[in-house]
Amino acid sequence: MSTDPLAREDPPAAATATPIATFRKRSPDHLDPPIGNEKLPAAASIGSTSASEHKRRRLSVDTPPLSASPPVSVGVPRSTHSASTPGIPLGPLLFHQAVSAHRASRAHLQQTFIPSSVRCERHASYPLITLATGKGATPKPFEHDHGAASRALGLLLLSLHLLRIGLDSKELSYAERVAFALEFATVGFKVLNTLREAKAMPLAKAPELPPVDVTRLVADMQDAIGSSKMGNLAKRMVRHALKDTSRQVDPQDHLLIGSSDDHAHRYALILLLVELLLEEPVDALVVLSELIAEASARGHRQVIQVACLARLRILFSHRRWDAIPAALEELAAAVGWVDDHAVVLSRDVWGVSCTAHYILLRCLWEARIGRDAVVKSLLKTAYDILDRAAEAGTFERFRADGGVVTMSLQDPAGRAAPLSLLVQSTPPNVLYILTFLVTVICRRDYMGPNRSCKNLAHSRAVREWADIARKDDMWDVTFHPAHSAAEALVWQRQVQRLRADAMLEEMTARIYRCEVDLVDELFVEIVRHMRENRLVPDLAPHLCLLYGHYAHILGYDAAASRYYLACKALILPGSELGLVTSVSLLAVMGQLVGASDDHERQAVVNDLATKCAASSSAALNAVGQLLACLTDGHLMTSKKKLSAAYDICHRSGNNILRALVFAFTTSTHLTGSEDRILKQLETGREIAAQMGGKDREDGVGLVALGLWFGVKLKREWRQRLGLIV
Repeated sequence: MSTDPLAREDPPAAATATPIATFRKRSPDHLDPPIGNEKLPAAASIGSTSASEHKRRRLSVDTPPLSASPPVSVGVPRSTHSASTPGIPLGPLLFHQAVSAHRASRAHLQQTFIPSSVRCERHASYPLITLATGKGATPKPFEHDHGAASRALGLLLLSLHLLRIGLDSKELSYAERVAFALEFATVGFKVLNTLREAKAMPLAKAPELPPVDVTRLVADMQDAIGSSKMGNLAKRMVRHALKDTSRQVDPQDHLLIGSSDDHAHRYALILLLVELLLEEPVDALVVLSELIAEASARGHRQVIQVACLARLRILFSHRRWDAIPAALEELAAAVGWVDDHAVVLSRDVWGVSCTAHYILLRCLWEARIGRDAVVKSLLKTAYDILDRAAEAGTFERFRADGGVVTMSLQDPAGRAAPLSLLVQSTPPNVLYILTFLVTVICRRDYMGPNRSCKNLAHSRAVREWADIARKDDMWDVTFHPAHSAAEALVWQRQVQRLRADAMLEEMTARIYRCEVDLVDELFVEIVRHMRENRLVPDLAPHLCLLYGHYAHILGYDAAASRYYLACKALILPGSELGLVTSVSLLAVMGQLVGASDDHERQAVVNDLATKCAASSSAALNAVGQLLACLTDGHLMTSKKKLSAAYDICHRSGNNILRALVFAFTTSTHLTGSEDRILKQLETGREIAAQMGGKDREDGVGLVALGLWFGVKLKREWRQRLGLIV
């Protein structure tokens, strides 16, 4: 959750991810001013010149771009005044030109965000995304610009050059120097973050950017901000900044909650510290608790909602399942959610966004504990809230600001004017993708024909327009002045990651429906997509597990074992994915058959059963109960465990596990009346047939279970007819 650390009009949105080195004074290198058509140095920051030289220099946007290849369009209004023109001081003129270049870079972010693979040909059946233009300009359909990132960065470099000239001038007042330094740091952070994100991209997709001397840029940023005793660690710096906003002094350098006139600035610093501590969940949760306490004391409800939402995200990210129920209750109280219903104003941008996030996180938790009916109701509410907001035009404003929400913070005593805090929320295009994806993950319903299977329908909704620049869809978003090309590249990767997740969910559905041809085709497409977007390290374990299941279902035990072992090698031991892989590996190796006859295998199975049953995941709990039956020699306790597993599957809507329970019951505990036995077998066969069988002539869906129940039914009828003694 990115915020404005300085709570100003044009904040360094991505500055939170870049640690700053120790501040120090230095004597900048002297460079002669450009003469004639001589180009400026390609480095991001330019050294100082004397004030007299600055006066002699004519400031004009005819100055060549900072990089010779590719050319960078500066896009700054032409100035016809010289530095010595009476009535126009050097400082304001430089600052105006620098800010103009900074703002002009925003026009190229939309084209940086949308990858070149997305088609933008006009079509009668759908409108194209409108190209972001200035106010009053005639809208026009989106078109690609392969040099957009380079142009955006070039304008930022031009802004840095002009600001550096101003900072080196001795004509600036103290207030002007502070303004120049703040703008220089803001633009500098945007440049550094853009370079970092571009470097992380695959070489084939990385934009060509002007060369930048990063070391020199960092040094110039240090000079611009000034010397400081705050240390060379970003976390320590923010803590010191927080203490500077407090009236208390803490010699142990702990975070203090004190009074400050500029509480918006303080909130932004605290949220910045939380972002720096995301990999240290304990410390981050402590900071958020203090933020909630401070915001509660001041009555700033929206800040409380931000903090509660951030805390819940951290708990999910670090698998702190025990703390999630209480955190969900606190967020529900903060957003006003009562009895599965919240009064959300369709035109309240933050209210819609925050409530939608609460519902999605609540769905993930309810699905985990196996409450499918609650998930179904919550998702219906989520779609209703989003649809009403779209009809009210709320998402148009939200999309135009790139998901940035401006929060007005009232002074509790009413003595001061309201302050503003910028908070980066999820843009509407990503929010819709998340909603579809959560629907698929929480309700893994693989039943029915292709046209009505829920998982396939939602996966198609995500993939159908993934490569088309359609309005109000996946790629339709513009950017806030706080953003830079770094945010555009980050969001592009996030959307590509969500696309990959949707493809994996579709592949899961195709595997269990035994649609072999489509699985092979989809597998090739997923691997290509992951390689092109450098997603292999993130999603390789999931992909290995899925392909292991695929080989397992088709009866290729050796291949399945190889993929299961690969998955196990890629994940941390003790994780829930590791439990799933271990159970699958035992099954494909035949270790679950006759496990009670071998003490070593029995011990391994019992250990896995205990770990699965202890999980808060309903699916793992059901697997644990089922595994425990394999080694339980007592008929009554075994039947109780099977009954518990069946109840979990029925409550959570897990039809695959439900069919497995039926299969185990009919193989070991087939008791009761003849009608009951037949009903169990026919139900199991119908579940297997529903998984893709309705679309095939043979009517076979999930092949392994379909054959199992078919053979059992045939044998049962032959016994009844007296054909088998």
